[in-house]
Amino acid sequence: MKKFKRILTVGGALCLVILLGACKRSPTGPTGNGSPPMLQDHRRLVLTLTDFNVVRVTHQEGLDLRSPNVIRIGIGTKDSTGYRQSFVATTSFDPTSGTYLIHFDYSVRLDSSQAVAPVTVRYYLNDSTHADADTTVLSYKYPYHSSELAVPFSVLQSFGARHFQDVDRIGRRIFFHPMAHFGLYSYDLDSHEIVSLLPYSAGDHIAAESVFVFCDINHDHVVRFNLTTNAVDLTFPAMSNDIIRGVEVYEGFLYVDRDFSHVKKYTLDGVLVDSADFWTNIYLTIDSGIVYSVDVGGYPNRILRYDMQTGRTLPSVLSPARSSAGIKIYDGKLYYCDSDKRIIGAVPVADVR
Repeated sequence: MKKFKRILTVGGALCLVILLGACKRSPTGPTGNGSPPMLQDHRRLVLTLTDFNVVRVTHQEGLDLRSPNVIRIGIGTKDSTGYRQSFVATTSFDPTSGTYLIHFDYSVRLDSSQAVAPVTVRYYLNDSTHADADTTVLSYKYPYHSSELAVPFSVLQSFGARHFQDVDRIGRRIFFHPMAHFGLYSYDLDSHEIVSLLPYSAGDHIAAESVFVFCDINHDHVVRFNLTTNAVDLTFPAMSNDIIRGVEVYEGFLYVDRDFSHVKKYTLDGVLVDSADFWTNIYLTIDSGIVYSVDVGGYPNRILRYDMQTGRTLPSVLSPARSSAGIKIYDGKLYYCDSDKRIIGAVPVADVR
């Protein structure tokens, strides 16, 4: 069981230092008076995320360690079916000191679909037994160690969906649209209740404010869903052949990105006010005069930024998700849909600037 855990960063990468109070023993292990020396010296694992789905496993005491009884080390995963080993590293025996030399430095590829990935370090002993150090890696912490898990995949599983398409938040409710035409839903952060608000057959984008949630329907028009009456109370005019690429409510106006370069500005009652000629890619959020959108042309994805006041394109930043979908900024945090891990995460905007 875990005795202590602390999170720190080294060189911009996330490190998890895991101190394991006890390592699991093989049922056929020795029954002497206490743990072998290896368990006293080799239980402190350091897990450093070096990519969206890669963790580096080292040891708190250093990379090269000695043990009188560890002949090799296995790295793998565990689930209800047991232990599955990814690879094994042998040690070398030093007859002078009578110990095995362990070079404790391994890179492990994680299951990219898991936000919390299990990792087991198995120590094989010279008496034909083994001891396990079981832990988990919060893989959504890369590349920003401050990322949080806002909505887990289990929310999607509850009604048969597989991916989050777009997201927004008001107060203690997160609104989301799942991929594959499931409509508009809300998730209560306190009660964890999931509510289907508005079923519709096609469309990708949503934007919320205190009373209304605006939904892209069929990629060509927007409807206004009233949270007070729980019904659609306004339909915006159809937008010809332009595909909707994102919607956002900012400073009391609705912005609709119609393609790669034409963003329309409406009142919340559907009156066209202006046409803003700033460049976006897909998905849309605005905070403090900065427009954010997702560049889906590269992999991993990047977040594009544009300053509305100066008309300048700002340097892009690495997306919190390797494969991103919708993004929205609320109360200083960027909420994002992670298509790989099938979660909604959140990261302070200050960390991605």
